[in-house]
Amino acid sequence: MINLMLTNLVKTIGLFSGEKVKPYIMALISILSLFLTGILDSKETLIGYSNSTVIIITKRGYKFINHSKVVTPPLILFFITFLILVPIIWPF
Repeated sequence: MINLMLTNLVKTIGLFSGEKVKPYIMALISILSLFLTGILDSKETLIGYSNSTVIIITKRGYKFINHSKVVTPPLILFFITFLILVPIIWPF
């Protein structure tokens, strides 16, 4: 079961980062593969499409590069802050 989930995750990340497949098609492929392998039941399969995030991403046509532009700077700032504060708070 875990192998199926990890395979689906790697496949989804590959499709998403390649930007050759539209996000709504990619989401449909991922959710259908989880349903067909028995990881999700029919109720769990359909409930994801009522999420407003899925609707916004599909309607606006966001790409992977848009997400990385927003997430990367705060992540770098957090990492640098973490590297500075951890030795101060918990000295070795």
